[in-house]
Amino acid sequence: MEFADGMNETADTLETMGYETYRPAPADEGRIARDPATKGRVMREYFEFIDQSDAVLLYNVAKKGIAGYIGGNTLLEASHAFSRNVPIFAWQPLPDMDYAVEIAAMRPRVLNGRLDGVNDYFDSLPRMHVSSKSPVKLQALSAAMRRAGRPVVPVGYKTQSGVNEQPMTIEETLQGATNRHAHLHTFVEAGVGDYFATIESGNQAFTAALGFRGLSVTIIEQQGC
Repeated sequence: MEFADGMNETADTLETMGYETYRPAPADEGRIARDPATKGRVMREYFEFIDQSDAVLLYNVAKKGIAGYIGGNTLLEASHAFSRNVPIFAWQPLPDMDYAVEIAAMRPRVLNGRLDGVNDYFDSLPRMHVSSKSPVKLQALSAAMRRAGRPVVPVGYKTQSGVNEQPMTIEETLQGATNRHAHLHTFVEAGVGDYFATIESGNQAFTAALGFRGLSVTIIEQQGC
């Protein structure tokens, strides 16, 4: 947190570039140092932020006489991102430290103090054209593709299902998904390697005892493959 000003300035710039950011909470800093329980709570919160993110940026600057220093907290958070296939950026070149090999193994993309590299990375990814603008669906698809080792940039569109707003059977849910997917194809021209995706949520009464249960039908299609 010694470098909160730099982190916030970098986050501000990312937001002007169109990104959403999660930032460290300086209000917790003093209590974290004294209270392991608070430290654990905040660590879990940050891990949850990472799970919801499309990338993590390590703000590694000189500290303790080490250029590009990466401390214990940052190493843990980077490790969590690595385990979730969340891409990692490093603000400066990687440090020469005892765990340099472990840091390098996570293959952070070094930005050398320039945020253009963030745009370059996302511009290089396939687009996933999604038949919904729901932030929950877009985030879920992005996370699923990332964990499958196929990162994408999801783009949402408003489409028509042609069924009830709340489908009440598997058949109706499948029909809604099929209709939305077909509608998506009518006004989106995707490049080779891009994806089309649809998630339609509905209900089904499986048995009298269970009553209605939620279900989803998901369609993912890669263009030209």
